[in-house]
Amino acid sequence: MVDIHAHTKKESAFFYGCCDRTNYHNHAQVKLLNVLFGKADSNFNMLYSSHFVSEGKRSTARVTFFKEFQCYAYTLENSFLGACDGSFHFSAFDY
Repeated sequence: MVDIHAHTKKESAFFYGCCDRTNYHNHAQVKLLNVLFGKADSNFNMLYSSHFVSEGKRSTARVTFFKEFQCYAYTLENSFLGACDGSFHFSAFDY
């Protein structure tokens, strides 16, 4: 499941995922989507991605879906600000 959001504070696109801190194999699988996106698009920033759930995010759709259905769940954050290289700023025409 991918929940898609837009934001204005960080450049580029990145993921929030759900990861079991005690299971290294699960962590590697969850991060695989980041690697694939990072290789496919230079505007995807793997360094902004996070896969551990903080206390304040436990009631989000992503985390609820992950817990209830025991499957991969992500939030894909896309920037209104622009690309990570600063070469452009998105406008309404880009969407």
